[in-house]
Amino acid sequence: MARLSFLKQLTRFSNEDMNVSRITNNESENELFLLKALIDNHPNAVLAFDTKGNLLHYNTSVMKTFGYNEKELLNRLQKYLCGNDKYKRNKYFQLALQGKTQNYQTSVSHVNGGKVFIDVTLIPVKNSEDETTIIYAVAKDITIYVQHEKELVKIKGSLELAQKVGAIGSYDYDIIEDEAYWSNQMYVLFGLENTEHFVPTFESISELAHPDDREKFKKAILSAIDNRRNLSFEFRILRNDGTVIYVNNQADVILDENKQPVRFIGTVQDITKRKQAELKLKESENQIEHIFDNLEVGIWSLDTKKTNTI
Repeated sequence: MARLSFLKQLTRFSNEDMNVSRITNNESENELFLLKALIDNHPNAVLAFDTKGNLLHYNTSVMKTFGYNEKELLNRLQKYLCGNDKYKRNKYFQLALQGKTQNYQTSVSHVNGGKVFIDVTLIPVKNSEDETTIIYAVAKDITIYVQHEKELVKIKGSLELAQKVGAIGSYDYDIIEDEAYWSNQMYVLFGLENTEHFVPTFESISELAHPDDREKFKKAILSAIDNRRNLSFEFRILRNDGTVIYVNNQADVILDENKQPVRFIGTVQDITKRKQAELKLKESENQIEHIFDNLEVGIWSLDTKKTNTI
């Protein structure tokens, strides 16, 4: 490879003030060659820079990660160092020169035109006078991780939209830790605007239930835990603004290897319109029944199919 030998780099930039006899003794050489072997065979891309940012050494993983050959690499690297992230890279490089290990994430163009997302760790190497003389950059390819993260964000956005349209919130309640993860729609359903200071626990959620339904809420949850069964029940939420909504809470109980309940994963759906319609229907039925019961004449009806009098 068209680069300085690893041994020469270390002796030139990291040990200029050291006695030649110390550099060339067998013990030192063995340590240097061991370090070289570790770097050259490292699965991640590893590059060495002097204090001015000049490339001194790199392993074969650099070419595997970015797809460039040796001739292309130096030219591409220069463009990368002068690219959009140059101010961020320079900031962390300067901090590394002060002897502090740095970590940041960025992206590099692959030979195929795509982007390679990398997690970069800058490791300073010091001489005997505690001066930084070489910076090692370990670049880990995190492209798949970043792509997965983007997919998760996209899926989460679609899920949140679907939940908003359907007035449904989802949750994951850790029974052991007594803490729940709520989707955004859960906070909307419960009428909570300041979400930063609210921790969904058994007691805090119970307090959001309508006073007349709190005991019902607690009994339903505790019964599901005691009996190791899924739950499904309706209750009312009393919001801070005084409005009341009806919701249906459905959840599956998750058991551990000892058949002990450890989590609830479920949904809460706003069923206020349905409940209001049911209540109006019930009220109408009661009114009709009351009228019938107070009429002074007899009323009967005939089932024409079965010819039965009702």
